[in-house]
Amino acid sequence: MRKLFIVLTAIFYGGMAFAATCPKCNGPLLSTDAFCAGCGLDILEWRRQSSYRRQSSVQSSQRTSGSDTNRSGSRTFDASEYPFTGTTTYYLEKSDLKTPVKFGFASKLALPWDDCCSIYGLNLAVLAGSCHTQYGLSICAIGNTCYTAGGICFGLFNMSHEASGLQVGFYNSADKLKGIQIGIANFASPRDSIGMQIGVFNTFKHGFDGDGWFFPGINICF
Repeated sequence: MRKLFIVLTAIFYGGMAFAATCPKCNGPLLSTDAFCAGCGLDILEWRRQSSYRRQSSVQSSQRTSGSDTNRSGSRTFDASEYPFTGTTTYYLEKSDLKTPVKFGFASKLALPWDDCCSIYGLNLAVLAGSCHTQYGLSICAIGNTCYTAGGICFGLFNMSHEASGLQVGFYNSADKLKGIQIGIANFASPRDSIGMQIGVFNTFKHGFDGDGWFFPGINICF
């Protein structure tokens, strides 16, 4: 029995001693070896690099996990910045094209065709007109959509992120209003707006936070 115990103890400590093999020649390594007896590989350096690689792998995994969370967060629509019209106008990126006049049928079916251009003058559309920036007069039978509007906009609906001047239509909305809206339904955020609404359903209300107010007939924000 005593001999069996000695043999098992020797096997256990022997297994602990030869817990690794040389990565170069696959020869057995003792835990106290500084160099491989078979090929002369610097075992201490190899172990240091292995430990460094493991730490780097863990840190990289943590950074990747964090960046995935950030990327996921960035894809989430920030409703606070575009309370009403963001789903329509927030994606519009200003192009280099500037024109005094734009004639169109709908969206890119227009001259010029660029729906992210800047119009300084007249915008006419049979159905819907779209541009990034417009200053002047805009007349669209159905809808007028732009990021920045300055002047007068006529249409069944008028939607802008920033509107300065006059919006006239069945439905008018602006995230930042500096002017007057006349229609059946008028929306604007109270945070960055100064103006007046004339219609049946008028509200200066931040749609997703719920702050603001509603008043029919004439509604004023300053």
